[in-house]
Amino acid sequence: MFHLLKRLNINNNTEKRMPEVEMKEHSSRSGSKLNLYQPIRSSDRPAERKKKEKIGMYIKDIIYGGLDGIITTFAIVAGVSGAQLSVSVVLILGLANLIADGFSMAVGNYLGTQSENEFVRREKKNERNYIDDHSKQAREEVKQIFLKKGLDEDSAEKVTVIMTSNKQESFNLNEEESALSAGLTTFCSFCAFGILPLSPYLVATVFSSILPFAFQVTLFITAITIFSMGCFKAKWTGVNVLYSGIEMAVIGGAAATFAYLIGHHLREFQF
Repeated sequence: MFHLLKRLNINNNTEKRMPEVEMKEHSSRSGSKLNLYQPIRSSDRPAERKKKEKIGMYIKDIIYGGLDGIITTFAIVAGVSGAQLSVSVVLILGLANLIADGFSMAVGNYLGTQSENEFVRREKKNERNYIDDHSKQAREEVKQIFLKKGLDEDSAEKVTVIMTSNKQESFNLNEEESALSAGLTTFCSFCAFGILPLSPYLVATVFSSILPFAFQVTLFITAITIFSMGCFKAKWTGVNVLYSGIEMAVIGGAAATFAYLIGHHLREFQF
């Protein structure tokens, strides 16, 4: 019961720093993750927290769309190059994939985010109804949750009163991600990163002298971009920057290698 409360940012470390913390006025946190107990830091202002949460909300869409865009497009370029087909084939297949796959992923992310938001809203409604119908029992269950987290009896009682007296604030734990924004971010990220493996071939249509080196340039651009995306992700997720960059580069390289080998071995079946 009250599984939504598990999304509160109160963990086991809270118990160790309880003497050093204060209760923050939760009414100023409308639309953001509720974090009732934590050290007061000058860098932890509501405006900064809200900005970070807003950015973090779209990191998934940027990485999701961008990584798939650059890997799938480069895989197509690698496969066509392995089959030793013409530049026109590379561009036709690459651009067709860029638009079609980008739109498909955007629609999928839009529908997925919309479904997630609908599910969360339904669960919040169920919890509100439960509190309305079982107010005394509901307060006791909320109180027990905070007692298990290490709060003393008096503090748990105060938090429970706050949580159950203002239902609008109590259930506004996380700002919902806009389904439309998620879809648009995915599509834009997919196209922006997906066009990079095609850029040397687009330039080669004007300056034919670079055509013999187009695939090598594409390989270099793709490797640097994928590695940079891994480093970008690490900045916001807190993992090791070098490890994250190498991890993404290996994943992208594996996909491209398979595509190139398949194209290379199937080129004899060309009509």
